[in-house]
Amino acid sequence: GLYRDVRLIVTNPVHIKRWGTFVTTPNIQNSKGDVSVKTEIHNHSPVPVDVTLTMEIIDPQGKTVATTNSRQKIKDEFVFEQTLNVAHPSLWNIDSPILYKAVSKVSVNGQVVDQLQTSFGFRFFKFDSNKGFFLNGKHHKLNGGCLHHDLGPLGAAYNQSAMRYHLQLLKEMGCNAIRTSHNPPAPQFLDLCDEMGFVVMD
Repeated sequence: GLYRDVRLIVTNPVHIKRWGTFVTTPNIQNSKGDVSVKTEIHNHSPVPVDVTLTMEIIDPQGKTVATTNSRQKIKDEFVFEQTLNVAHPSLWNIDSPILYKAVSKVSVNGQVVDQLQTSFGFRFFKFDSNKGFFLNGKHHKLNGGCLHHDLGPLGAAYNQSAMRYHLQLLKEMGCNAIRTSHNPPAPQFLDLCDEMGFVVMD
């Protein structure tokens, strides 16, 4: 049966591809952080179109902390690659999961025809074969387990408040890591993990 939200997505001929943004923070040092954003734009109109992509980085207080514009004539599809610099970014971590937003605005002839918001956190990590997992330079033991996509007796249909309660219980037990099992998790579940401070093997 259906156990995830069903969506009908209506777009303009020029639009951001579904799952078409990819945000990383490849360089965090000297009191600044780089945000690398790849955005795939599709053009389904019969002629090439001049497209402007405006990218804004919004901090947790709702303030715009970086912005950039790119322009490209697109025949059918194109991947924009943009890098923005943010001064003194607050880092996402397990105990303080601070999230920023990358807002992508696609314009044709000065008119915004598509817009997408992507949440992300500034963080860097590494795995050491002898010492384990480090997040933002701090060692963490990964305490967690495999979590199936369903909610036990509540069934397989996703329920946001029930999942939030489930994750709150795990957090209170000292869990900080989750491996999703078997079925693809709901996007809302991954958003909750970002918001509540879980690292995830999806």
